[in-house]
Amino acid sequence: MTPEEIAQKYENRPGFQLVDYAEVGLPIYRLWIDVVSLERRELPSVQEFILRLLESGVGDAPTVSGILGLDGRVFELSINALFSKMWIAEEGRNIYAMTKKGRDVLEEGADISPQDETIAIDFDGITREPVNLGREVVAKPSELRSAGKIEIRPYPASSPQLDDLDLRKVQKALEARIGKPNDLKEVLSINRIARKSRLFRSAIALLFKSDRSKNVELDFVINGALSEDHSVAFARNDGPTKMGIQDSVSSGDIRQTLKAQIGQDARGLLADDTQVSNVRVEVAASKMLLESAKQKAARAKGARAKAELTAKLENAEQRHERAKNSLDDFPVRSVAVYEYPAFLADALENAEHSIIVSSTRILDTIVDGYFLRSINVLLDRHVDIALYINGGWLRNGEQGNGVVSQIKELSKRNAGISLRRTRKSPVNWLICDDRFAVVSSFPWLSYRDSKRPLRRMQGLMVQDSGLVGRLRETFRTREVSE
Repeated sequence: MTPEEIAQKYENRPGFQLVDYAEVGLPIYRLWIDVVSLERRELPSVQEFILRLLESGVGDAPTVSGILGLDGRVFELSINALFSKMWIAEEGRNIYAMTKKGRDVLEEGADISPQDETIAIDFDGITREPVNLGREVVAKPSELRSAGKIEIRPYPASSPQLDDLDLRKVQKALEARIGKPNDLKEVLSINRIARKSRLFRSAIALLFKSDRSKNVELDFVINGALSEDHSVAFARNDGPTKMGIQDSVSSGDIRQTLKAQIGQDARGLLADDTQVSNVRVEVAASKMLLESAKQKAARAKGARAKAELTAKLENAEQRHERAKNSLDDFPVRSVAVYEYPAFLADALENAEHSIIVSSTRILDTIVDGYFLRSINVLLDRHVDIALYINGGWLRNGEQGNGVVSQIKELSKRNAGISLRRTRKSPVNWLICDDRFAVVSSFPWLSYRDSKRPLRRMQGLMVQDSGLVGRLRETFRTREVSE
């Protein structure tokens, strides 16, 4: 599932509104710990056969060696190994017998003895517990930044110490990782943490704000599933306040500014938020039903089953289409946080005459190779593309920014694209032909940014063609920096 699909799936929470989401990295400490452990080692075949012969009463060396067909050197090495482990004792010249320890080992079928070793475990910085990550791919700090994912800080901020390692939980994490009973080792004690490495596991953060107070909550979705343990632990340690999320949400309400931007006529057509929310619930529900119907239809066997499931699939498709059309019927409405990337993708794919995009910054995590290829396709179709960036950043932040250089070079070759400055504003715009305009706080060209704060995203969408034309003129007169 994409981050947007995850946000849509989990957006409905009674008494709360989903105000932001982002790809994030949850802190993981990879620890190399010195331990004393009991490890099960399979008995070497020759040693096991010697013990079994001793158990049966055959104890003289020549007979044992002859039965097993061992040459003198191999037999001597095996006997010495059994002596060193105190599994056998000498009862007379070249006559041997098993000790109690030897009998225990033979009965167990393996050598289980304490040993000093260094093992690696992963420690979750949010839940403060050892964790089994299985085959999850983890990222280094530099890799997290280059992917534009936001670092979630651990609280407490200190790396784990020896006292933080609960022996039972370390053992449980090892058992979950190994999985095979015969391969398990029992950790008897943890002596020290020899080395630490800071890593991150991928997750989707969902930021919710209470409808009745300033309270905010952050949920984490890992591998497509909500992790209540992480959400509770982060809240218990006051993570939203310490990361500044509480303040950014409380001070980030620009809805009145957005209403002022779209003008009086558009405000008069603004749909009720509750009504829009109900339609969105139906869109999400019908989408889940459609995905389920597709999977069942693909697995259908037999003509009758295929016919029945195909009919259900068609009904699901029609229901989902009706739900989407109901959302499109609103001439002016609020925007859900997960809708913005789809609007940008729609404009890049389907624009016929012009696109206007304004953004605080421009980053290669968004304006990547695919984005630039889409621009070139639009230019070939003679679509005018105007990108507007905050003037201060464009003066100071473009140094070393390859994307800005590429767009500037492209604009020299093709008059259909331009990169211009706008005045500093909390409002960003996306206008596609006369089909739609979105006025919002969403940073269209830099939303996948490791430095961006989690905050309240708000936006209004206008789908009336006449009003969209007026908004284009409003943007050019109010927002453009000369």
